[in-house]
Amino acid sequence: GEYQIERSVRFNSPDSAYFSRTPSGQDTTWTFSCWAKRSKLGTAQYITGVFVQGTYAAYIQFYTDDKLHLSFYGPTSTSTTAVYRDTAAWYHIVVSVTSGSASYIYVNGVQAATWTASANTYLFRSGYQNNISGYGSFGGSYFDGYLADVHYVGAQALTPSSFGEFDTNGVW
Repeated sequence: GEYQIERSVRFNSPDSAYFSRTPSGQDTTWTFSCWAKRSKLGTAQYITGVFVQGTYAAYIQFYTDDKLHLSFYGPTSTSTTAVYRDTAAWYHIVVSVTSGSASYIYVNGVQAATWTASANTYLFRSGYQNNISGYGSFGGSYFDGYLADVHYVGAQALTPSSFGEFDTNGVW
């Protein structure tokens, strides 16, 4: 297609690089969207995560099995059945969560997983450091590759069509 991904950032996991944000509110419904291009396979790499020692953790990651995993420490976790091993490809990832209801992971505009989110999703929790690349205030498992067009939308459970579209050839 003609769409060009702009304003990407390159993460090299040995550099331990990340962006952080500490939310001031807690949404029980939210959407996370990003474009990701992997550089390393077979390692746990957090796209976004939060960790508070001994309390809770939550993350969206490519795991050692090269599947996309989502975990809300303790109450809920899910993963895609597909593996993502193309280091030349950009993957558009949307995680749409509504606590206590059906929630979804989409990859390249297609639903890749569904589950019922718990009453407390833990990710993007008020007062705690959430990272883009890495695992919150705990650090570690930094992303290795490119991320672009990263969005967190509070109080809305959006679908991929809010962030992109299929072209005339059916390519996301």
